[in-house]
Amino acid sequence: MDGHTSFDQVEIGGANIKLTMNTLFSMFKELEAKLQVGLDRSDGQDIIFHDLAFPSDIKFDRFYSPLNSVGRGPAAFVDIISAWAFASLEQVSTADWLQMKHRATATGLVTNVEAQYTTTMQNKYPVPFVGTVEMVWATDTIKCFRNLQAWQGNGLGDGIKERLVSALRVGIARYKKYCLENLLRGVLRDHVIKSG
Repeated sequence: MDGHTSFDQVEIGGANIKLTMNTLFSMFKELEAKLQVGLDRSDGQDIIFHDLAFPSDIKFDRFYSPLNSVGRGPAAFVDIISAWAFASLEQVSTADWLQMKHRATATGLVTNVEAQYTTTMQNKYPVPFVGTVEMVWATDTIKCFRNLQAWQGNGLGDGIKERLVSALRVGIARYKKYCLENLLRGVLRDHVIKSG
C-alpha cells in the first residue's frame, strides 16, 4: 500500500472524490492547520461560528449567554473530532455504563455523551480513523487504512468504511436529539443543529 492506493469514491462537501492515502493526509493537514489557527487566535481576531462572526470572545459570550442562560447542552458545539462522541462505535456493558454515568454526574455533567464529548478535547485527530496518536506523519499508515480488504469489506456492510458511515449516521441522529432535548427553542438551537 502506498500514497496512491485508492480506498474507493467518497462524497465530501457534495463532491465525489477518489480517496487515497495522499488525499486523506492532505485533509488531516488542512484540519490540523485550521485547528492551529483557532488555537493561535489572539485578542482582536474574530470568532467565526459557521455563518455568524463575532469580533471577540466577549461578543460571542454576549450572544450565547442569554440564549442559554442555564448552561445546558455543553456538548452541542461539535467539530470533526468531538462529533464522534455521539457516534459511539463500542458496545458498553451495563456495569461500565453505570460507572460512566456515576462519574459523569459526579463531575457535573448530565449525560455520558457529555463526558465522552469532554474526553474528546484531548484528541488531536478523529479517533475512529487514527486512534489516539499524537502526530500523523506523511509516512504513517493511518489505523483505519492498514488493510484495504478490511476498509472495503466483503460488500455486506462489514467493512470499516461502512461501519464508520453507519456510526456517523447514528451520531447525527443522536446529536440532533441531544440538541433538541438540551437547548431551548430558538436561534441558538437552530444554528447549532444546522452547523453540527
